[in-house]
Amino acid sequence: MGESAALLSNSIALTVTFLTVPLAAALSDRIGRKRGLQLAAALNALLAVPAYLLAGQATLTSAIVSQGLLAFSLGLFFGPAGAAFVELFPAHTRYSGASISYNLAFTIFGGTAPLLSIFLIEQTGSTIAPAWYVVAVSVAALLVITRMPETSRRSMLPDE
Repeated sequence: MGESAALLSNSIALTVTFLTVPLAAALSDRIGRKRGLQLAAALNALLAVPAYLLAGQATLTSAIVSQGLLAFSLGLFFGPAGAAFVELFPAHTRYSGASISYNLAFTIFGGTAPLLSIFLIEQTGSTIAPAWYVVAVSVAALLVITRMPETSRRSMLPDE
C-alpha cells in the first residue's frame, strides 16, 4: 500500500475510535464498567487474528476494515477504562493509583509491543504473530477484569 492509502486507513481508524469511546463510556454508565471492559477485551481477543489476516491482503479496503475492527474494539475498551481506573481507588490515593497503574501498564505492554512484534515475526516467520500477542494480552486483561469489582455505582466522595 502507498503512503496516502495508509494515511487514509489510519485516519478512518482513528475516527472510528474517536466515535466509539464516548458511546462505550455511556454504555458503561448503564451496564457497568466491568461488563463494558469484559466485552471489549473479549471482542479484541476474537477480532485480532482475523483483522491481522485481513490486513495482510494489503488493499485499501482490507486495511480500512481490519483497522476499523481493531479501532472499534479499542474504543470499546477506552470508553469505560478511564472511569474504571479512577473509581478503583479511594479519594486519598485516586490520582496516584490511577496514573501509576495506567502508565505502568502502557509502558510495559504498549512500549514493548513494537519490539516484541518484530521478535515474534522473526522467530515464527508469520506476519500475524503479533495478533497472537494481542490475543494473549486481551485474555490476560479479561482474567484481571473478571476479578475486578464493579465500580460504576461506587461513590466518588472521600470517606468522612
